[in-house]
Amino acid sequence: MRLLVVLAALVALAAACGSAETLPASPSASVSRTPTAVPDDNDGTSVSVGAKPWGIAFDARSRRLYTANEGANTISVVDADTLQVIATIPAESGPSAVAVNTKTGRVYVTNAFSNSVTVVDPKTDTVAATVKVGRQPWDVAVDSESGRVYVANAESDDISVIDGASDKVIDKLDAGEEPWGVAVPPGGGTLYVASAAEQSVNVVDLSSGEVTDRIPVGARPRGLAVVAEAGRLYVTNTEDGSVSIIDLQQREVIATVPVGDYPLAAAADTETGDVYVANTFDDSLSVIDGGSGEVIATVPTGTHQPWDLAVSGKDSRVYVASSGSSNITVIDAKAGR
Repeated sequence: MRLLVVLAALVALAAACGSAETLPASPSASVSRTPTAVPDDNDGTSVSVGAKPWGIAFDARSRRLYTANEGANTISVVDADTLQVIATIPAESGPSAVAVNTKTGRVYVTNAFSNSVTVVDPKTDTVAATVKVGRQPWDVAVDSESGRVYVANAESDDISVIDGASDKVIDKLDAGEEPWGVAVPPGGGTLYVASAAEQSVNVVDLSSGEVTDRIPVGARPRGLAVVAEAGRLYVTNTEDGSVSIIDLQQREVIATVPVGDYPLAAAADTETGDVYVANTFDDSLSVIDGGSGEVIATVPTGTHQPWDLAVSGKDSRVYVASSGSSNITVIDAKAGR
């Protein structure tokens, strides 16, 4: 039953985004630097991928992007520098999220409507394995230290643990009701789980598999971005248009920041500590300063339904996967600095 409710909510989301003039205005921000984008398929700042890209990940070693195209049941492989699609790989039904093992390069894509994970071999751009997991796998994260892969199954209320060496499920964790998002910090050892139903971030000790803390956040949390150097976790609260900032040492919310309408995803720039938030209902990004925790810019994406984000790192390029436009747009995060 909950699966039908979630699917209905996604249909409503797409319908609501079709009438931009009815959306509430974005919160105002004091802009000290403004990233820019010119989304035009002919000028090198965007590229069309499969229909409805719901997830995106960047592999720093190969400088490739991978998108999970929910509407096409495919995975696009894109050269991050030239923005050329270099491969299209079949997935199962409803590819929704992507994660890369930074040590092996293997790519893991959740298929929300077929209860599976597609594993991609980056050397051949082919499907290496298809792994059955729990019901409605909504998000995925990789612990590159252990090679283990953690899949948030929103409908079955559990986390599937995949061994990256064998690509087989080796464990199942109880980490709260309706897990929508997962994240593993650099160095591993801990799993952060956004529980939409409990309105909390649940902290899992991966050595024991037990929840050691539950941190209350806003309504229906989804996206998670870890800034390890600052000891902070940024959590998008989809239904109240905010981001909770958690101090990871104190394990408590130290600030709640208003952003745009229906923030689905967040990604951190490891060079600056800034955090980018995709506001799906008003086609914009909010930029949160990593030091002050304040919104310093609100950037129109020029595309429809920004759904997920990836940040390249050293060159501070932000890649935006827009479901309604079926493309990736590049935003120069250093512009205006």
